[in-house]
Amino acid sequence: MRLTWLGFVIFAIGCGTSTPAGTPQNGDATLQYGSTTKDLTVGSAILDPNGGGSGVAAMLVQLGTDGVTCDVNLVGPTFPPHGEYVYFDVDPTTPMDYAEALVSVISSTNNNLSLDESNGTVSITSIDTRVMGTVTFNSSTDEAGAIVATGTFDVEKCF
Repeated sequence: MRLTWLGFVIFAIGCGTSTPAGTPQNGDATLQYGSTTKDLTVGSAILDPNGGGSGVAAMLVQLGTDGVTCDVNLVGPTFPPHGEYVYFDVDPTTPMDYAEALVSVISSTNNNLSLDESNGTVSITSIDTRVMGTVTFNSSTDEAGAIVATGTFDVEKCF
C-alpha cells in the first residue's frame, strides 16, 4: 500500500508541471497584455496559403504562451483554446524588414477571445531550418489596457 501511494504522489507531482505545450522558441519575445507581461515561449513558422488575405502564399510566424506547434494555424480552425498569441505574415523566402507589418494579438481566456490588430515592425533576419527576427507591436489601449509585443524570436520553420 505504501508503494502504491508513493507512486500516486510521484504521478501527481509529474502532472503538476507548468511547462507550456508547444514547440519552444528561443528568443526573448514578450507580450504585455494589460497589467501582465508574459514570455512568448513557443512558436512556429508555417505556410499561410492565403497570405493574410492577399491570396499569395506567405509565411505565418506564430508566437505564444502555450500550444503553438507546426500543426497549429492561428488563423485556421486549430488554434489553441487558452493563452496569449502574436502572429504576422511575411515573405517566406527573403529576410527583410517590414516597417508596417500587420501584427495580430489574441488573448484567449475562459472561452473569451480578444483580438487586436495594428501595424507593427517586424524584421526577419534569417530563414533556414529556423526563422529568426524581431517584432514590435504597440496597440492603442483597449479594455484590457496597453498591449505591447516586443523582442526577438527564433522559431522552427515547418515547411
